[in-house]
Amino acid sequence: LYRTDIHLPPLSMKALSVPNGLLTFFLVFYSGNCFTRYYAFYSKCMGMAGAVACWVGLLKINFPATKPTAIWNLARHVIASVYITYFQLGGDASDGGEDITDSEMMVLRDSYLLTNNELSTLTAYK
Repeated sequence: LYRTDIHLPPLSMKALSVPNGLLTFFLVFYSGNCFTRYYAFYSKCMGMAGAVACWVGLLKINFPATKPTAIWNLARHVIASVYITYFQLGGDASDGGEDITDSEMMVLRDSYLLTNNELSTLTAYK
């Protein structure tokens, strides 16, 4: 990358003091801002996981003699709602969060969170 045909004047260290100071300030500020957003998002995600765990625990406590398949049918919609929330957050995988893609619908179907009838109702709702 060194070129001998371009000659630049020497740069004094005094000229770099202000840009270096600003660069350091903005780098620290931006990094702190990113970590603050990350930890806020992380706490919300853990809150959703905790709410699902509480819901399943309440199901087990309030319906102790119920078969596991019945408990699963009572809990799977709550779990599917968390999945859908993650799918709609954005990014290229979900078309920018505007819609749930067919591959994401297959995830919900293949993990037995939603049936085909429920998926068609969800698709019609959009």
